[in-house]
Amino acid sequence: MSFDVLFQIFEGLEDPEWDGLVWDVPDGHYTQTSLWARVKLVQGWRVFRILLKKADETIAGTQVFVRPVPLLGSIGYISKGPIFRVSDRELYRRCLQEIQKQLCARGVQYFALQPPDHGEELVPLLKEMGFEKSSQGDIEKPATILIDMSADPETILSTQIKHKKRNAIRRSQKTGLSYRQGTKADLEFFAQLHQKTGERNRFEVQSKKFFEFLWDVFEPRNQLALLIAEYEGEPLAASLVLAYKETAYGYRIGWSGKHSNLRPNEGVIWSSILWAKAQGYRWFDFGGIDTRAAQAVLSGQELPNHLLNTYSEYKLHYTDQVVMYPETYEYFCNPLLGWLYRRVFRFVNPVLTFGYRLYRRR
Repeated sequence: MSFDVLFQIFEGLEDPEWDGLVWDVPDGHYTQTSLWARVKLVQGWRVFRILLKKADETIAGTQVFVRPVPLLGSIGYISKGPIFRVSDRELYRRCLQEIQKQLCARGVQYFALQPPDHGEELVPLLKEMGFEKSSQGDIEKPATILIDMSADPETILSTQIKHKKRNAIRRSQKTGLSYRQGTKADLEFFAQLHQKTGERNRFEVQSKKFFEFLWDVFEPRNQLALLIAEYEGEPLAASLVLAYKETAYGYRIGWSGKHSNLRPNEGVIWSSILWAKAQGYRWFDFGGIDTRAAQAVLSGQELPNHLLNTYSEYKLHYTDQVVMYPETYEYFCNPLLGWLYRRVFRFVNPVLTFGYRLYRRR
């Protein structure tokens, strides 16, 4: 490929041209859109984009999230990027080098990068450039569970959902539960249910304010829905579904802890799948599981004990249709800071580690 190309930096929040590229390329993910950049403002992240242009056409690039850290400068991350309109190893290298150059020049001391879903070719290049596998966890879970919704609902239920959960879903339709699609006003109790569920199943939770930002950006585009299971007028469980391109993601769930015998969780998850199918989405993504859980399933082994009674085990009760995507890699622009971190800080109390929980959702 001829490399008469030009790199540009775009710092505006709204960027329809970029969003068009993210939509067009197969691996374009919602976390690379300017819509997601608007949502992340609530958590203190600012955004800019590194664009590679050829004859006035953007052929590659990435959206970068950055925020300041006291005494250290800034930290940053790239989720599901960079993305490319064409496949070319030298183009990959040039783009990654420019990302490294731009972030370090802007005073970013540490940044993490998770390649696109099918970006395995980027991993050897990242390692060549001094990136190491992230010690802070992944930006997006690299392992998840997918349901193919191209068949009719009964076929999906009978062929892709495990026996016990299939029976539980059918029971949930006969126990007096009612289902409805929620409004923005319902986010307050959803946030409460989500908090309780996170405490029980040991996962990171989001704030009501975050959910409200998410709603304002994606719901008007019919890319967000809140499905609610109720019993005698009392909300018991709720599922927030975020959809993009061909995939609907079971983004967050909440359960009050009441009336488990009525199977409200199974009912609301099935309602989410039915909503996604009715909207024409091809895939339902359960929203990520622990990488070690996925590896155990793919190798035919039992889940490790520390993953029992977690969100990963819960999701795997539905189906074991596991897929794996690239993991997250990290880079220190400051070599001394990187040396200190790898030799000293990472072995101290985790609260003291550099960048601890830097891109975890709160």
